[in-house]
Parts: sequence; C-alpha cells; structure tokens
Amino acid sequence: MKAIALRAAIDHKPRAADSVPVDLPDPVCQDGGVLARVIDLSLDPYVGSHIRGRHMGEAPPKPMQDAIPGALVAQVIESRTENIKSGDFVHSMRGGWQEIVALPVGQSRKVDVSRTGTGAHAGVLGMPGLTA
Repeated sequence: MKAIALRAAIDHKPRAADSVPVDLPDPVCQDGGVLARVIDLSLDPYVGSHIRGRHMGEAPPKPMQDAIPGALVAQVIESRTENIKSGDFVHSMRGGWQEIVALPVGQSRKVDVSRTGTGAHAGVLGMPGLTA
C-alpha cells in the first residue's frame, strides 16, 4: 500500500523534498472499526507543527514508516461495526496521506456525500470550515 511519509525527522518549515512515497503493509480492519480507501485528504495548518512534534503533545510520524497525518474522507471497504457498511463514506481526523486506512472504533463518523461530494467534508464541512 502506498503512503507519503517523511524522509527524515524535521525541525524546519516543511518542504516538498521532506516527503517521499513509501510502501507500507496493508492495514487490517479491527473489531469495531473500518477499513477504507482514502478519497480526499485535508492537510490543515496544524500538520506542519504535528510533523515537527510540536502539536498538542502528539508524537511526530516516524520517518519512512508513518503516513503524514491529516484529516480524510474515505469510502469503506470493510466494516466491523453495525452503523457503517461497506460502500459508506466516513470522515476521520486520524489516518493520513495513504491509499487505505484502518480506523479503529470511535475514530470515524459516517458522512452523507450525496449533495456535497466528498471534498466538502474534508474542507468547508470538516475541521477547516468548522474552525472558521
């Protein structure tokens, strides 16, 4: 599975050269969670601080191992929860810049994309819009 990761730990303003495509193991759907294909990704301003280890005490992603973090909208491939079915769309603040994501129980919410499309839930109906 493809993802975009940091090439090495950084302490400066992120640059394109800091990121690199990597192959990661395919994620596995956990009990109570969902496995989903990422459709839209929101790389919000806090991500710069997060990848430098300066965001609310969260550890930065491990270089060459963890996807660069970001909010996402994804289509469910497999579900192990009653409220979300295969084919549904979900929004999550966890996941990141990768093709497929395993979201544990409580880390996603079902969204209706029938009138807005998926991108709106990563932008105006997601954290950037709610913050504004």
